[in-house]
Amino acid sequence: MTGRTRGQMLSLDFLLAMAVIILAVGVLLNHYDILTTQGKESRVKSELNTIAQTASQQALEKNADCASDFSTQGYKIYGCTTSNFSSLTKNYLLVPEGFSCYVTLDGGAAANGPGGCESTDAPLDAKDVAVAERKYLSPNTTLSKQDYEKCITGPGCTAYTVKKLRVKIWR
Repeated sequence: MTGRTRGQMLSLDFLLAMAVIILAVGVLLNHYDILTTQGKESRVKSELNTIAQTASQQALEKNADCASDFSTQGYKIYGCTTSNFSSLTKNYLLVPEGFSCYVTLDGGAAANGPGGCESTDAPLDAKDVAVAERKYLSPNTTLSKQDYEKCITGPGCTAYTVKKLRVKIWR
């Protein structure tokens, strides 16, 4: 006799071990895919929020034109404007190509809104939308230093009307 022994090619233990390894690799790949998708969505949302915040800040900085009788004394009035934002453009708001914008004042469309922005709200099928809402002050008259200080110290301020600027950005 020649000494050849026949063994089992595949054992049940080997098959079970391979099945467990395949399942483990599948779970890890699924987990990796979920994390990658969440990361991408987070980056898109962050980008939209940054663009919306920058656009709203640019709009308020460009139109900081509140008249006062004490501006020569070193005071600068931030977050105050008398403008309807008609002189702004989409480029000035730093809204990149491929993105759309819609600007509203106190809930209504901005009168003569920024050039290049949409005249209607975001479509219902827009997947990614970010909104930046900022309160700003609109003076009722030329601001005096007494009125300004009164408004700083507390309630009873009649020199300003509080308004809301909303900038909506989407792809």
